[in-house]
Amino acid sequence: MGYDHTQRGHFYLILALVSSFCFVSGWVFRNESIAMYTCWGVALIMFLAGASFATLTVRDLGDELDVRFGPIPLFGKRIRYQDIDAVTLDHTKFIDGWGIHWVPGRGMTYNIWGF
Repeated sequence: MGYDHTQRGHFYLILALVSSFCFVSGWVFRNESIAMYTCWGVALIMFLAGASFATLTVRDLGDELDVRFGPIPLFGKRIRYQDIDAVTLDHTKFIDGWGIHWVPGRGMTYNIWGF
């Protein structure tokens, strides 16, 4: 069996709080249909984003590395080992943020929590 590790983040809790606030706001504005549907739309987007970035799983599949965010697996990537030029141990900085992004001088970063 190869490498299989799941990192759990906590940022999804903030998104769940924002989603709840937007849902309640939509209920408060239920007589204003545009405001209500806007609030509920934002609530749905925040909920899906939080559920999509609650965990980060990295698996060795033999000839490729599988990187998946979840538990709703909307975002992920398979990287063939032959396409990897180098691997270094590094710490991200606060300004680098979390999620999937390209960092100048380092390449792609997949991060869910911590540095």
